[in-house]
Amino acid sequence: MKQWWKKFISAFSFSNFREKGLLWSSIAAVVAITIIFSIIGYFWNTEPVNFDVRDAALQYTEGDSKALVTGSIYTARLGFFR
Repeated sequence: MKQWWKKFISAFSFSNFREKGLLWSSIAAVVAITIIFSIIGYFWNTEPVNFDVRDAALQYTEGDSKALVTGSIYTARLGFFR
């Protein structure tokens, strides 16, 4: 595994870019950026878990609907991430 990683990192060294030329360097950069964006796009494509925000806010205020003031639903949503 370490050998593969070292070979991969050495492919993106500046001396290797100078030796291979501008075309190879450009293609390597485009491929690397495409791989990175594909990984990010895969994770951003998944939908978050659906839930009722108002019910979560009511749980946060222990069922008191009069305690639902401005920002309490937002705070309940932030509490969902814990």
